[in-house]
Amino acid sequence: MKRALVVAVVAAMIVTLILIASSCGGGGGSTDTTAAPGTTAASGGGGGSGGGAEGATLFASNCTPCHGAQGQGGQGPDLRPFTESDLQRIVKQVTNGGGGMPAFGGALTQEQIDSVATYVAGLQ
Repeated sequence: MKRALVVAVVAAMIVTLILIASSCGGGGGSTDTTAAPGTTAASGGGGGSGGGAEGATLFASNCTPCHGAQGQGGQGPDLRPFTESDLQRIVKQVTNGGGGMPAFGGALTQEQIDSVATYVAGLQ
């Protein structure tokens, strides 16, 4: 009986950790949250030079739970105002996290971070 209870508690803890790890991490990040008009990833924006398919795939699997499929925001801030001139800021935020956003520096390679950052910079 006690063993079944311990197994159930451990299983619940594992599920909780998986859910936490797969979520964005909470409230707004330390990035600019003002919306800007323009195209979205779904309408042909996004994926600026170098972001390409890898950037789009990484964004879809890591960023959409908090930032939305087109980067429009939700749990996390709207990413569409960012441009190529913000590339280093985006790379730093993705790498180090902060302001409610988890760091992806340990989960993604530098090349992957650069790809997703370039994709985000082209979301306008």
